[in-house]
Amino acid sequence: MKKNIVLIAISVLIIQSCKENKNTTTKNSTEGKNNEKVESVKLNDKGIAIAESTDSTKILSLPTALYETTDGKYKYKFNLEKGKSYPFNSRNIETNTAKRGNESISQKYEILDKMSFTVLDEKPDKYILTVTYIATKNTITAQGKNTTIDSDGPEPKDNAMKKDWKMRKALMNNSFTMELYKTGKVGLISGMEKIYPKIENDLKGMYSSDELKNIMEAVKKQIINPTTFKEQFSSTMIKFPKEGVAIGGTWKEKGIKAYTTFKLEKIENDFAVITISASLPTDTRSDEKQGIKMTATKKGTISGKLYINKKTGWIDKGENTRTITIIMTQNFQGKTMSQTQSSVSKTYINQ
Repeated sequence: MKKNIVLIAISVLIIQSCKENKNTTTKNSTEGKNNEKVESVKLNDKGIAIAESTDSTKILSLPTALYETTDGKYKYKFNLEKGKSYPFNSRNIETNTAKRGNESISQKYEILDKMSFTVLDEKPDKYILTVTYIATKNTITAQGKNTTIDSDGPEPKDNAMKKDWKMRKALMNNSFTMELYKTGKVGLISGMEKIYPKIENDLKGMYSSDELKNIMEAVKKQIINPTTFKEQFSSTMIKFPKEGVAIGGTWKEKGIKAYTTFKLEKIENDFAVITISASLPTDTRSDEKQGIKMTATKKGTISGKLYINKKTGWIDKGENTRTITIIMTQNFQGKTMSQTQSSVSKTYINQ
């Protein structure tokens, strides 16, 4: 079966080369009509088809997003299909717990967002995508009670929840466009301004004019904002090293507070498995007022795993866990009291 797959890949590349030069008789030819430089196809020592070009400025059309070079390293760029839609569903479950002595209080928040990315057009170096909001759901669990606001569910009876539901409902089925470079960089985002009037119109009658104005300002700055969306989406993208990476190899990306380490664990079947790990720097702060000394120590870790589709480069599924612990102590006249706050946030993509 593996030999058949390789043969198919070779055939596709040969056909592409032949179309550029009908007079080409061998697969290793590097000149076409008018002496135009064209790609050749070779096999590396592992029997993998490798596309080569004498024109370094030309972006090759590869049958897979993740491909192996002759030095045994893997390189990566998106290989999406025009007209096809790719899902991006994220589910975040955050549990906050506070402990003091034998007492413990916890709250859980679960947020589900469903989006679809459709390839509207393809350029030599990037894609033009239509991004559509599909559904959103928010559930809060505290003291044994669940409160859920679901854009696909019925309108809540509680007035405050009804307003939140109306906001979410107004956002659904709206679209905007985004440029996605084949290297994973997010480019221009446009069309979000068309969403604002629809949301405002759906919320009329529920708020005073001043309240509605303030809400829409918050929507534009915090919820539906090109910069915010770009930052959030970019944080989920895998940035392969330009020089490539071998199986078992690692690379680092600088985050806000720490470096995140990525590791190409393995290539299995149709997927590349990548693990994520990071240790947030320990932060200790102390203060003393009226004889009471207070100390707070914060530390955290991040771990995760992603399955990248070998053909398209899209995230097939993934999960990420961020754990943050804060230990607070108070010392007064030789007596010490302590309290621990922990936050565990689990994010699942397309699962």
